[in-house]
Amino acid sequence: QDFQKKSNGNTSMASRGTAPHMPLKRSDKLSGMMSIEAERKNERSIRKSYGDDDMGSGYTTFKRRQDKDEIAARKRRKLIEERRRPDDVKYFFKTDSGTFEGWKEDYVFTTKDRGTGYYWDGMDSVKK
Repeated sequence: QDFQKKSNGNTSMASRGTAPHMPLKRSDKLSGMMSIEAERKNERSIRKSYGDDDMGSGYTTFKRRQDKDEIAARKRRKLIEERRRPDDVKYFFKTDSGTFEGWKEDYVFTTKDRGTGYYWDGMDSVKK
């Protein structure tokens, strides 16, 4: 079987595949187009007048720029959201007097295995 060959010689419905063309829309018929070729010709002229690519030219894939600072900030944000301490942040600050010296962002004042001081907990950054 050869589905692309038309017995009546009509080439207006010639197709690249075996599926039939969709019928013309009512608005296309009312505007004077009587075949799929007329509709495609109209589409090509509209695309050309607006400077668009031809039909079937494919999609353009854009490659994102890799911004090293943005990637590092995203990784840092992920660590903070998971409440895992980043490598460049100290876990413990020992106070000289052993007493509370005021609020410090991302740290809590308490006594643990390393002594009395400020221990990292990361809750302030999570709230931001």
